[in-house]
Amino acid sequence: MEKSLEVQNITVTNTVNESNNNKDTKKTFHITKDVIEECLETFLG
Repeated sequence: MEKSLEVQNITVTNTVNESNNNKDTKKTFHITKDVIEECLETFLG
């Protein structure tokens, strides 16, 4: 059985509103194609 997989880069942005100083704190996580493919290979064997 042949497996075909296409993975795109994913960017997750988490915005937290700090009410005590009225400032938005942004945390950005870059999940690259390589990381996703590596995880999938580990899970799928």
